[in-house]
Parts: sequence; C-alpha cells; structure tokens
Amino acid sequence: HLACQAHSSKCLVLPLGRDWRMNHSLLNTHQPQAISATPTFLDLLIQSRSASTEMDWSPKQITIGGEILRPATGARIQSAFPNSRLTLIYASADFGCIAKTHRVDGWFSFSSLQPRFKNLKIVKGELQLETHEKWIQTRDLCEIQDDHFRVLGRLDRVLNTGGEKICLDEIETLAESFPEVRRASAFAKSNAIVGQVVALHLEPAISNVHDQSLDEVMQKMRKQLPKPAWPRWYAWGDIREMKNGKRTHQTPIET
Repeated sequence: HLACQAHSSKCLVLPLGRDWRMNHSLLNTHQPQAISATPTFLDLLIQSRSASTEMDWSPKQITIGGEILRPATGARIQSAFPNSRLTLIYASADFGCIAKTHRVDGWFSFSSLQPRFKNLKIVKGELQLETHEKWIQTRDLCEIQDDHFRVLGRLDRVLNTGGEKICLDEIETLAESFPEVRRASAFAKSNAIVGQVVALHLEPAISNVHDQSLDEVMQKMRKQLPKPAWPRWYAWGDIREMKNGKRTHQTPIET
C-alpha cells in the first residue's frame, strides 16, 4: 500500500533487506517519510543501530503488520521513534485489511472493523467476523475486553499437551515480558507420554548471558503458566528473521 502511494506520488520506494549496514545507509541518506515492516524487522533494525550510524531522524509514518505485535517489541519501537505516527494493521491474506489502530499494545477497537464487518464473536477462542450476512472464520485466537479485541495467536500455533490446549504465541509473549529476554520462539517437541511438549528458544537482551539467568526466567514463567504449558526444553539462541521479515529460530541442538 505504501509502495503504491509512493509510486502514485512519483516518490522513491526503498526496498530494505537483511543487510543491516546497507539498510541504515539507505535510510540515513534518503530519510523516507514512511516505513512499512513487520515488528521483527523493525526490532532488528533498532537492535542493529549499535553497529551502524545512529539515526538522527524519524519517519512521519511507521506502519506495522504481518505479525502479532508483542507489548515489549511495541514499547521498543515507540521509544526508538518517539516522533513517528505508529499504525498497527491487522490483516489477512483472505480478507485484506480487517482493522487498524494507533495503539502499540495490540488492542483494536470494535469500531475499526466498520464498515466491512458488521459484527464479531469469539467461538472457542477463534475470532469470527460477520460480513454480507455470513460469518467467516479467521483462524486467529483473540480475546475481548470491553469494546476492544486483541489477537493472541493462530490456531495452527496451538498444541495439545496431555489434553490441554497450549497457545505458543502466548508463551512467547510472556517470555518477552521479562527484561532478560529480547525475543522468544516457542515450538512443539514430540513426547511419548503426552504427545507434545513446549520447547523454547530465547534470545537474551544482553551479551554474555549465563545459564543461571535462563533458569531464573523459567522459574518466573512457571509461576504464571499452568503446568502443561511449562517449557520442557529451553535454551539461549538467536532468533532470526526469515525472508518475509518474520521471526524464526535455529534448529535446536539437544544438550
């Protein structure tokens, strides 16, 4: 959408890649008015500043989409670009743009669904939307609070542990709420007894992190999670962006 706007206005479009030094060079040279990216990409752009020239500017508009925006990541983006207008987009490949907000805590107002969707409901945790007198399934897990809703994760990111349904996105969000953790990637590992257990890769917020810090994070998480959701395998590691700018984890090595 931003690229189309730039093209129609006869402005320059700058494609950014995974060469962070090149990204900073392009941004500092051209100082674009708008940036559109996933939360992971923006977070990595901010993190890579230490190895590049500091940005002494802020774009007028930053549009964030393509992933769930975690509160910790949203706070870092807002702190790094205090003068930018932030817009969070909730969209679907099947239904296009569903809702948008200028909040960075992930909550969308019901009114942002208008006029495309007349109403919404939560069925077994899944967000369903009414349009053209039909209900459509989004496959997104959501919660409702007053006149707002928030996307928690995808149904295909829910695993079954001994009959309990565990949302991996919620586990990642909890892990990233601790100051020791910058990013988290939760995934399922097969288990002969309960079928699947939670595994967790954590990227530390500081260098030279030690195993004691990892154990402390796990202790904090266990106090807030039901026992079936406790990570049974966990390790420090790098959380990298994929070609589409979303996050991934390296293949875990058993130790």
